[in-house]
Formats: sequence, C-alpha cells, structure tokens
Amino acid sequence: MVGALTAGSATRKVPVHPCIADHRAFSQEFPLKILVTEDNRVNLKLIQQVLARYGYSPQVVENGRQCLQALRETPLDLVLMDCQMPIVDGYEATAQIRRGDAGQDRRDLSIVALTAAAMSGDREKCIAAGMNDYLSKSIRPPALLTVLKGIQSQKR
Repeated sequence: MVGALTAGSATRKVPVHPCIADHRAFSQEFPLKILVTEDNRVNLKLIQQVLARYGYSPQVVENGRQCLQALRETPLDLVLMDCQMPIVDGYEATAQIRRGDAGQDRRDLSIVALTAAAMSGDREKCIAAGMNDYLSKSIRPPALLTVLKGIQSQKR
C-alpha cells in the first residue's frame, strides 16, 4: 500500500507498512461475527483496534461465564478466547462450549486461544482443550488475518 506525501508542490509516493494501513475491506471479503473474551483492558483495547483496522466490530466480554451467556444470546462465528481469566478461564469455557452448555448448535464454534503463554507445548495444550487454533499475545496482524481467513474458509 502506498500513501502520498506532499512537500511544497511535489507529491511523492511513500510506502505504508501493511500493519499500519487501514484494511476495512478485509471484513467484507471475510465476514465474521467475532466475540473477544479478554479480561485485561490493555489487551482488549489492542485486539479491538487491530480488528477495527480490518473492518470488524467484535462483541467483547471479560470472562468465560460471560462468553457462554453471549453465545446463548447471539449467533457468532468465532471466539477469540483468553486462556487465563477470572471466574471461568478459557480452558473451562471451551470445555463447556464443546459440551453444549452454550447451546447444541454452538458446540462446533471456532475458538482461537489468545494467550501470553508462548512456551513449547502451549499451543498443543490449547488444541487439546478443544480450541481450533492459537495466537500468542501480543497479537500480530498477519497471524490474526491468517486465522480469520481459515475460519471463514471453514464456514463456506
């Protein structure tokens, strides 16, 4: 992507880093209803900003209990699930979703772990808990976009 830089009467093209650029059309090509389950306000603000840059307006909740309630009330395509939260953590919330506690039609919902844990074996732990994929914090837009594309292709 290229932006314009004006200096006096001359205009020259300046490359804009794709992570900084506004790509709201992405959500039109890959439409998803997203729920972000995150208890840390800084992390929540960051993920909301990244998703907004790509045209998404996610619903947000602070813990696994609220996640289950939101899923019972609203049809969604994807949960971005923090693993370490108070009340009901992401692992337990995922187990409850897979058991049908958020509704039988939600049992196969796409759930992507959001975790600061980036040690060997953490991804496998999330997958074993029933999550479909894993993203480590701090969220990197290219990794997030790859996950969103994959989720959308599964829906088709």
